[in-house]
Amino acid sequence: MSYSLDIKDYTLSNACFWGNCSLHFQKAREGNLDGRAVVNFVVAVAEAIPLFGQMISLFEMCMMGLLTTSSNDTIQDIKIIRRDKLFIMEENDDRENIPFPLPTPPEKIDHCVAKAICYGFNCERVRDYSWGGAWRAIQTSLSTYKIQVNFADLFHQFGTIQIGSIQTLTSLYKHKYNEELRDIQALAPYDNDGRANLLVAEMVMHSYGIASSLETVNGVPFNNDLPRQVFRNSSLKFIEFKERMEKHFNKENAAPILICGERGYTLNVVGIGSDGTHTTLWIVDPNINEGVNRSELEDKPSGLYTMTFDQFGKQISHSISASHYFGLYNKLSFMDLDFEKRRWAVLFPGSTFQKKGAKV
Repeated sequence: MSYSLDIKDYTLSNACFWGNCSLHFQKAREGNLDGRAVVNFVVAVAEAIPLFGQMISLFEMCMMGLLTTSSNDTIQDIKIIRRDKLFIMEENDDRENIPFPLPTPPEKIDHCVAKAICYGFNCERVRDYSWGGAWRAIQTSLSTYKIQVNFADLFHQFGTIQIGSIQTLTSLYKHKYNEELRDIQALAPYDNDGRANLLVAEMVMHSYGIASSLETVNGVPFNNDLPRQVFRNSSLKFIEFKERMEKHFNKENAAPILICGERGYTLNVVGIGSDGTHTTLWIVDPNINEGVNRSELEDKPSGLYTMTFDQFGKQISHSISASHYFGLYNKLSFMDLDFEKRRWAVLFPGSTFQKKGAKV
């Protein structure tokens, strides 16, 4: 439904007096130069034509009305579920996963995070299976700074956009950038099925006094719902991304990097190695199945693997064994891990802006 307007905007007045047209133009301007921006622009141009445009607008309004009333299932597709309560599992529930300390780096990794606690779905008895990956990646990154905040506290502290507290995400954004965020829905986890994103992660870092830089690789991910306003630097190519990671992990007390691709899965990069031709990344993937990491002393915990890329960022191999393959919640979280053409949002904790330029 990313091509449509908000349901509340589909009114007879907007349909008859070019309101839909104006709103589609606005969405096109705020887009990320991806397919959604193009579609919104084409629709806006069509709806600008007198009479013909009104017919299209009325048809669009009727279709959206049918979609929102046809069935409860369809309504769930249009209206994102609100999630402001957590399901807490009983003690010794076999669905629980246990956080584990980052072990000794694999042979191919030259530079990495020195210490971190690795979190995945269903840790700390909170059942966030299928939706809490970004929150878990935030916890993993914060642990390097010896900030071990539990999921429930983190979620409830940063889950709301309610105005009035310096700890609300919108207030943190204004405090960091001295400007208002025009699309506050990007900072509304409670109203987005509980899910966080990398802008939320950036604001969490800011609240703890940790500098961070929100970047993109190959452009803003196509399915990214973050407003273009938040991406302040020109996009990185894979070779630039590799150099940034090498510099990052060479720093003292380097924290895990957060990456999020076009499928919406958030991962941590905790180390890097290179043989001159190939680049290997050490990955902590929080998107794991229930009850697969039952001890912090797991020899080979699910969600911890290496991925090797060629000089262009194309994935060529990985370390995931057959048993650990089935420990991952969705295999696309690692199968899509490719930087040759795919677009990524990236958060470098402990970094400030490095490269100024045109937004992509």
